[in-house]
Amino acid sequence: MQRGASKIATTQTLTANYAATNTIASFSINEETIGLLDISYTTGAAETNNSLYFKIEYSPDDGVTWIQESQSSLSSSVNTLTGIEHVLTGAAAGTTYTAQYMIPFCSRTIRVTVKESGVAANYGVLNMWLTVASDASVARNIQEYLPSTALSGLATETTLSTLNGKVTACNTGAVTISAALPAGTNAIGKLASNDGVDIGNVDVASVAAGTNTIGHVFQSPQVGTVFSGTATATVASAFANVAASQTDSSIVAANGSKVIYVLGFQAVCGATATNLTFNSKGGGAGTAISPLYANAANGGISCPPSGIPYFKTSAGEALTVTTGAGSTTGIIIQYIQV
Repeated sequence: MQRGASKIATTQTLTANYAATNTIASFSINEETIGLLDISYTTGAAETNNSLYFKIEYSPDDGVTWIQESQSSLSSSVNTLTGIEHVLTGAAAGTTYTAQYMIPFCSRTIRVTVKESGVAANYGVLNMWLTVASDASVARNIQEYLPSTALSGLATETTLSTLNGKVTACNTGAVTISAALPAGTNAIGKLASNDGVDIGNVDVASVAAGTNTIGHVFQSPQVGTVFSGTATATVASAFANVAASQTDSSIVAANGSKVIYVLGFQAVCGATATNLTFNSKGGGAGTAISPLYANAANGGISCPPSGIPYFKTSAGEALTVTTGAGSTTGIIIQYIQV
């Protein structure tokens, strides 16, 4: 069968049955694998609701035996095969109707037979074309229509042969580097600077002198020293004997813009119960920064030094105390200024 479109019916007048005269085409195929029927059916004058029928038949023995194209229907484990007829309905008189149908080439010899039904007096006419193609011709057509530039970069047998002997194995496992790596900035594997890279456990032989810290590693604790962030601060102490009924009696003077952190304190009053409050004092009256400590006669309060301040002043303000009526109160504090 010649490839491309071939007209297999030209203005052929139809009849009412699949007679031999209505065999449109009987042809043999070679390497073709599929065909496309283009159908143009024109109803007769004054005819309505007529129909064109056509069937496809295959011959396994070059035209001796014809087997109609069939379909299967499965019901209750029984697969019933039924011959297929294809129909193209023409509703209006003297009107052309068109359709396409794809034919799979299952045997070497194939034929197409037609008929028309519903005709009162005037039979219609038929024009039909068959286009055939093969897998090989499809591949050839693709190559013909591709621009030459699309093929220019493809590997050929010659270019592939140059790789012979150069690729010896894939997935060779461990690799031994016999020479030193050249200096440069390229990274190997995950050794590039990158957040989240896990390079496993690392033993640090030495750390250069300096004040920087690594993670949460700090120098060993020292007596009289605490840390504020990564900086150290020296713990100082101050004491005072404050008479009764005093307001903003000074304990620690202001020091620039520093904050006074009280890490511990002790206070004991005389023979009469006396109240005590710690203040942060700037230019005006002091502001209470502690609760009121109601110390009993000859008693008081003791808060041992802690890494967490009990209270602190505002930046650049002094630490003072206010006492209530009663007797003199002895006060000692431990603090840092930062």
